[in-house]
Amino acid sequence: MATFELRPASREDAAAIAAVHAESRRVAYADLLPERELMPWPGRDRVERWRRLLLGEAPGLETTVAVDPDGRVLGLCSTVLPEGAPGYPAGGAAAGAAARDPDPGDASADGSTPGEIAALYVDPGSWRSGVGRALAEDALARLAAGGCRVARVRVLAGNEPALSLYRALGFERDEDAGPPGRDELTLSRTIGDPG
Repeated sequence: MATFELRPASREDAAAIAAVHAESRRVAYADLLPERELMPWPGRDRVERWRRLLLGEAPGLETTVAVDPDGRVLGLCSTVLPEGAPGYPAGGAAAGAAARDPDPGDASADGSTPGEIAALYVDPGSWRSGVGRALAEDALARLAAGGCRVARVRVLAGNEPALSLYRALGFERDEDAGPPGRDELTLSRTIGDPG
């Protein structure tokens, strides 16, 4: 098990987050996506995009990083609180820049809008060390603290390590979530206290 701690990401983490994001995608999706789609955003744009997101460009978006004792970023997890959730920033606009656009199936059975794990990426050298699970558990706690009763995540079909992680955390396939994107599965689970 790796030694690490979780902390909120800051804009100073942008370059390290961008590097982990890119490398994790490259390795995890190598057999799932065409090569031209493996990089999330081109070069320096990737760092600048993360810097803007970490500075609050997308209200409702929170990113946590796992860092080793030397401060090296091992992984990241971004969550998005839905607009109107009790923890959503006052005066914020929709977080569409960070997460996918909502679709008609976004409401839960109780009428609430689920919170979303929008990104979870771990450096391949830290896979299977507990980093991903710790980040996911922290994300669920953040979404629950923000007033969400349901958490959703979209996973590329065939990404068995991610699917296994989410299933171990109690996520199930959500057939009512609306049409997923290309070759994506939507998973959800109940969180928080409905009362």
